[in-house]
Parts: sequence; structure tokens; C-alpha cells
Amino acid sequence: MVQCFADQASPAQDGQPMPREDLFNYLNTIDNFDIGPLQAVLAQTEVIGEPALPASEDIAALAWVGAAFDHWERHFTLDQPLAARVRRLKPVLGLMALADSQFYIPGIHPLHQVLDGIYDASVGWQESLGRAGEPVEKLIDQTVEGAMACLEENGSGLMALLRESIKSAQRLEKRTRRMVQRTADGERGQLRAARAKEVAATMINKEITRHPIPADIGYFLTRPWFESAQLVLLKYGENSSQWQEISAATSNLMATLAPQEEGGPAAEAGAEAIQQIRRWLLSLQHDQQQTEEAISTIEFTQLRVAKGMDIERSATSLIPIAKSSPQTEENSSLNGVETGQWYQVEARKGGILRIQLAMMQPREQRLMFCNHAGARVQSMDYRAFAELLERGKAKHLDTGVSFSRSLAAVIGVDTPEALSRLTGEPAAAMANADPVPAPAPAPATAAAPKRQPKSPPADTEKGALTEEPTITPAAVVTEPPPATQPPSPAPKPEVSELPPVQVESEPNPEPDLPESGIPELPMGTWLGFHDLDPPLLAKLAMHDKVRRLLIFVNRKGIELRRLPEEEYLALLQEGQVDILEAKTNFREQVEMARKRMARHQT
Repeated sequence: MVQCFADQASPAQDGQPMPREDLFNYLNTIDNFDIGPLQAVLAQTEVIGEPALPASEDIAALAWVGAAFDHWERHFTLDQPLAARVRRLKPVLGLMALADSQFYIPGIHPLHQVLDGIYDASVGWQESLGRAGEPVEKLIDQTVEGAMACLEENGSGLMALLRESIKSAQRLEKRTRRMVQRTADGERGQLRAARAKEVAATMINKEITRHPIPADIGYFLTRPWFESAQLVLLKYGENSSQWQEISAATSNLMATLAPQEEGGPAAEAGAEAIQQIRRWLLSLQHDQQQTEEAISTIEFTQLRVAKGMDIERSATSLIPIAKSSPQTEENSSLNGVETGQWYQVEARKGGILRIQLAMMQPREQRLMFCNHAGARVQSMDYRAFAELLERGKAKHLDTGVSFSRSLAAVIGVDTPEALSRLTGEPAAAMANADPVPAPAPAPATAAAPKRQPKSPPADTEKGALTEEPTITPAAVVTEPPPATQPPSPAPKPEVSELPPVQVESEPNPEPDLPESGIPELPMGTWLGFHDLDPPLLAKLAMHDKVRRLLIFVNRKGIELRRLPEEEYLALLQEGQVDILEAKTNFREQVEMARKRMARHQT
């Protein structure tokens, strides 16, 4: 490290170097956080005419910290004003570089891990998030203010504060992942429902075009039987034996209704078809009366066909199908693109979006992106996103041990080969070698003297810096700072140039999720519950946001199930709930037609 920054260490004069105590005081009184700690110290010495300069090793250490922080901000950018708040940790970094020998191993020191964790927890933060972004702001403010307050007390409690900040950052990152996963599960369920609707409609449309059938049988096939087919697909899949059975039942039913001249069915075939239909008529399983009405209508029609009697036939209207995108070969530009990655894009109407890839659906060729709060922000197909990447309109925001990688990158250690040249060990041997234990860190209390501000604090804001940091008391009082920390092997940094880009993509309104996280559904929406056997089809009758309760009913309005919001969300997350479309039943349609006829007759 000293060799890499030897040019900046050259100003050391022939006389006595600056004592460490004076250097610590200069670091404690830094008020310009836009420059590196070395430049800030030299600026203060120039103002007061200080003749002594830091020792060569101290200059090299401060220059290394400043260069690493600059590299970190260039390649691992945070949204403003968050980045400006994090810069206030520069004096703390400089003090630790001088006081703690463990600081020289990237990724080992708690302060490295704090900055690594802050970036991973804040990479998607934007000022427009409002209240959803407050936990990240609170984490950074508590870490910065707490660290400065610890320096006021000669570093007492600093390590406990850093360890608590690491845990807080990890909790925030896990919370974001959990919210994004919940949104992705809901979107994936809707895609599965759309796919099931398409497959079921294709199968039934193929059968009803074989020959004309009575209108009431056509309604049965395109409504209750169609819904039952979707439930079977959602529960078992289109490659299952259950789906083969319901397809065969549809074909057998159409065969029993074929005109006599085309070869009428035997009585046994009709009975078998009725048995299959009764078994798989899942959409009416909780409405016994309507089930018996449908079965009776089919049996009566089959009997008349079997006796060679003429029945009124008509062409049944096909079920409309919204074709999904055909499955194609993935674009080569998406190689390396994975869920969980963050991207920075520019909205069409201006402004920058930081979004995370939450879902990739190869069959539909669809991508879904979420923001830091886990809300769905944007969807696009593979080709559109590939074009953004190829044109440089999408920028991948790298994550993972970011500051630790910058510490290594500024001294040329950005590959295993570079690390091998630095240590003199072969790269292959180093990859298989056991990690070397890190030296015990020097106590922060012995190295950093009491902070001496230029003037005593006069207002409330400055006086707040001397207070204890707002963290868990147990982490500060009962957890003594360890003499050593279990080492881990230095990470293999992979830092590459990330040129600034301007991205064009669809504008999306800022999502406004309800506090409960329950997706807003209109009353009457049909849902399929797969945590029961057989699956349950019910429609949403009421969402009581005061009691946090959802009530589901059947076609007659009879309550079938009530779920607390927490249990309903858990079922959504497990993929046990599929959201279908709202429909009116046959009786409602008949009643509406009767009222229209009555109006025309009067």
C-alpha cells in the first residue's frame, strides 16, 4: 500500500513528522467531506501554517482511504442526498486506518463491513420513495452520528455500534428481498392463471367445434366446466394425469352428444362421461343444487340423443383467448442477467429509476422490476431489455462487498493474478490455501485522543453529536468489544469500469401500496385456493381493513371461508392462491335477460 501511494508520501520533510495525536485532532475537526481525509488535513495545516507534515506511512494510509472512497463512489453510486451523508464517515475511516492494523485487510474490519452493508441495503434507495425509504436514512444517520459521538469518547463503544449497524443493514436488505419476492410471487401467479386460461380455452374450443350441441350444454362447457379446467391446470399442471383425465372427459361428453347419423354413443359411454364430469366439476363443488341441475341437463340430453330423437342444436361461441407471447430462444444479450440484480434506468419523462429484476419468465419472455419498497414498477419483454443493454441504455448496479473491493482495487488488486503478484504466491495455490488469521486490532481507545473541536458546541444540533448513538442498549453495554475477530479470506474483487449511461424506458407512476400489503381486488373477484384438497373456488365478498379480515363466498353469497390478512398474505407468498376474473353466474344472466324482456313488452 505504501508503495502504491509513494508519490503522495514524498512530502515528508527531513524534520520530525507530525505526532499522531495532532494528526488525530486534525481528522476530528474535518468539516469538508467532499475531499479525501489527507487533503482535508493538509488544508487545515496550510491555513494555520503548521510546519510539520504527517509521516510517510500515515500519508500513504490516508491517501489509500481517500482513493478507495472515491473509487467506491464512482463505481458503486448511491442516490443523492444519501451519498453526501455517508461521506461524513471519511474521518472515521482515516482514524481507523491509522489506529487499527486489522483495517489493512479488505473485508475484515467492521467498518468495511458497515459500508458494504450500507450500500447493499441502500442501492435501490431514492428520495422519491418517501416514508418507504426512511429506514435506510435512519440507519445511515444513526451510524454516522453514533460514530462521531464515539470519537468524542475516545472511540468507546465504536465497535459495538458498527456491529449493530451491520445487523441493521442486513435486516433491511432481507426485508427488501422479502417484499420483492412477495410481489414476484403474485405476478407469477397471475401469469400462471393466464396460461391456464389459455390452455383450457384451447382444449374446450377444439372440442365444441366438432359438431353443434344444445345451447345449455354449450354454456356448461364454456363456463363452469371451463373454470374447473383452469383449477385443474393451476393445481396439477398441463402435463399431469389429472389434466389428461379432464381433457378425456370433455372429449367423451362431446362424443355422447354426436348426432345419431355420426354414430351414437352406447349407454355405458354416457354413464362414464357423467361420472368423469361429476368428479372434475370443481367450480360447482360447493353448490350442490347447481351441480345436480347441470348433470341432469346433460343426462337428459344424452338420453334423447341415444334414442335417436332430434334435439335443438346450435354452434357454440368459442371462448376468447388472449394469446401469450410464443416461447422463443432467449436473447444472447441477457446472458448474465439474473433475478436480484439492480439496474439504473432513465424514465421516459426524465428522472432516474433504480429498479431490481424481480422475475424472469422464459415462456412468456417477460421481465418484472420492483423498486426498493418491493412494489412493481415496470415490466418488459426480453427483447426490449436486451436492446437497452446493447445500446448502453441500462446500467447494472453491482453489489456485494463493494467498499472492500474498492480498497483492494485502488492498489491494483482486482483479480486473483494481481493478488498473487502482490503476495508472491501462485494464484492456484492461494485459491486452495487456508485463510491467514488477521492480526489483533489495536484498541481504538488507546489510539484516538479525545476530540478537540475548534469551538464548543453552541446549538442543539452540534450538541447532539456528544450523545450516545441510538442503538440497542444490549449491543453497547452487555457486548464487550472482542480482542480479535474471526478472520475470513480476502474477497476476490471484480471491479470493472461502469461508464455513465442514460436509459430510456417506460414511465411508471410511483406505486402507492396499502399499509397491509394486500393487493387491491374488486369485490366479486374469483380466487382459487390450492391449500385445500380439492381446490376451493370462491369470490371476494368483503375486505374489512379495520379488522384486517377477508371473507369469501360462493355463487349464492354463502360464506365459504374467512382469512386474516396475515394468513392470506402467507398463502399468496406460497403460491397457493390464484386470482381469476369476476363473472356473473347463469341465474344472474337469466334474471337480467328476463328484466330486459319485461321492459320491451311494456
